Amino acid sequence: MCFIIDSDNTYIADQINQLPGLSQPLNFKQYSGYLNASKGRQYFYWFLESQTNPEISPVVLWLNGGPGCSSLLGLFTENGPFRVDKEGNNLTIDENSWNSVANILYLESPAGVGFSYVDIDVDPTNNDTITAIDNYLALQSFFERFSHLKKNPFYITGESYAGVYIPMLAKQIFENNSTINLKGVAIGNGFLDPSFLMTSQYDFAYSHGLMSTVTYQKIIESCCQLIPGSQFTCNYEKPNEKVDVRKAIHISIDKQWSECSDAHYKVCTDCSQRNNVMEVISKYKINNFVVYNGNLDFQCDFIADQRFVDSLGYNFTQQYREWKVNGITAGYIKRYNGLTFNAVRGAGHMVPSDKPEAALRILKDLIGLDHI
Repeated sequence: MCFIIDSDNTYIADQINQLPGLSQPLNFKQYSGYLNASKGRQYFYWFLESQTNPEISPVVLWLNGGPGCSSLLGLFTENGPFRVDKEGNNLTIDENSWNSVANILYLESPAGVGFSYVDIDVDPTNNDTITAIDNYLALQSFFERFSHLKKNPFYITGESYAGVYIPMLAKQIFENNSTINLKGVAIGNGFLDPSFLMTSQYDFAYSHGLMSTVTYQKIIESCCQLIPGSQFTCNYEKPNEKVDVRKAIHISIDKQWSECSDAHYKVCTDCSQRNNVMEVISKYKINNFVVYNGNLDFQCDFIADQRFVDSLGYNFTQQYREWKVNGITAGYIKRYNGLTFNAVRGAGHMVPSDKPEAALRILKDLIGLDHI
């Protein structure tokens, strides 16, 4: 099913008409290009129509974390429709793509990440506040370009340091009285409050057999605190990137892409999202706020995020219980007023990569197509 196109719609120029390495026909349209953020900052986006009724399907934003990691990681390794073969030349289609049920927007955020860029005469420095504003402005730019989707339900999703991006972006949408139809959010393995990580990582290590009972007891007794170090990033470039691919997705030759970069980012010293999350739920009445974690992730572990969710003080509506996919236990979930915590069994830091069927069901639960 195709959109009805008015003569003043500008997104047609961004349509990807062919993608090198993809031989299979697609049953959806896709677009890529640049969106305006704050002055002199351009966000690269890749937008995939839903494979099911795109004109009425929800719009779901996906943000990778870092800070400084490209959301194209999500597109090509987690929840997008494409998978790259071992040789790096051909694409196949993944049946668990999130665009099987929703319109999916991938933003390379903040400016300086991936193909997103900052003009040469603009300060390239990023921090959480700048990123929240730029994410909001880029979204506004998107919905101006794809105005026929502005009435659709909108959801923000992402993982890792997006645990900071997402609550701050949601708050921006409400504070600016935006007409964006925000209905819910989902944060995977989120960096929500470092104070919980300082102790939870010892508990995680001990419970997974990574330290002895004696060592664990000594740590607890001496009240040691873990000093957070820099997060792991991959920063490399392929010297022989294909020019035809760049042309297909509307990227100039001089723009270089890397999986993760520092993006001139000043990481927060007090990253707790407690107040922002509570404001989004209690003041702005978002009653569909999901925190999910792979139970094997050591970086942003499920113990810390579960303790964070518990600490918010919302009343239980459903006690901790298992849920299944194809008859097999996929995870454990508990619900509060406006809030859900979900531990995904057997998944690490990137849940959609490790457990794609479970991740797709979490999305369906978020947007109301399924109930876990």
